[in-house]
Amino acid sequence: MQALTKLYGTRRALEDASFDVFEQERCVVLGASGAGKTTLLRLIAGLEEPNFGSIAIGGDDVTRVPPQLRSTSLLFSQGALFPHMSAFENLAFAVRANGKRPASVRSEVIETAELLQITPHLATPARALSAGERQRVALGRALLRAPMVLLLDEPVAHLDPPLRESVRNSIIKSALARKIAMLYVTHDHEDAFAVADRIAVLIDGRIAQIDSPQAIYDFPATLDVARFIGPVPMNLFTEETDVLGVRAEHVTLIDEGGDVTGVVVGSALAGASRLVRVKTNRGEARVSLTSGVMPAIGTSVGLQFAPEHVRRFDRATGHAK
Repeated sequence: MQALTKLYGTRRALEDASFDVFEQERCVVLGASGAGKTTLLRLIAGLEEPNFGSIAIGGDDVTRVPPQLRSTSLLFSQGALFPHMSAFENLAFAVRANGKRPASVRSEVIETAELLQITPHLATPARALSAGERQRVALGRALLRAPMVLLLDEPVAHLDPPLRESVRNSIIKSALARKIAMLYVTHDHEDAFAVADRIAVLIDGRIAQIDSPQAIYDFPATLDVARFIGPVPMNLFTEETDVLGVRAEHVTLIDEGGDVTGVVVGSALAGASRLVRVKTNRGEARVSLTSGVMPAIGTSVGLQFAPEHVRRFDRATGHAK
């Protein structure tokens, strides 16, 4: 896609968005609610038209091509199924829509069901399936349309944590098996980092950065990305001309001195570590404490930064140096 812009009245839902999704790539668009993620998918699927810009699939310009003639499948957070049909019939519907013969229909459905681990549920009416089973069937139906690009809009957002991981793994497995390009949009950092080969960070309708998950986490391109990316935002400290950034896991608590001093004001358990909040004269900081004694609230401490992990941003532009 090149320079995609979508206006709703005077509001710009998407502005000058440009990036490619490569063959067999799992690309994730990560952004907060209202950032323009769903708008982007609807434009690619052909459900809406851009005001400016172009969309190409397989080298062909499809900007004004009707959705049914584009080689895409779109899966929403709650995949719509025909409730009166069995799981098998819901899957078979997609194969028949491609004009396949009956023998081919059955073999393709069985193959996809085995891939997604829903074979025992093929005879079950869609309305009797669990949420995770329904989403797997909806995913299977999207795959059986044999698209060049699979579009997924928050596909695990309404599932409980254990199901989220299970369905997310099914999505990754199926994309790898079918060797298709995948564009997955989410607001959830865990989903993005678990699924993506590359992440495009979408902030207020603009692509702020696109790179591998690790590169975006370690080297955010702007202050906005640094504030947004990760389960814990990057600690940011204002200096005369720069803003200094460092992740919580790259800060060590010491008794006194260090790069910044402050007072412990709270803590919370975060998996195998404890996230300690420290109030400094340059703002509140978070420190990931994995060992040692937890300092009491009110204790004066120093914060020592790992120099190789310190990032600098220009205060005026917000861009990384």
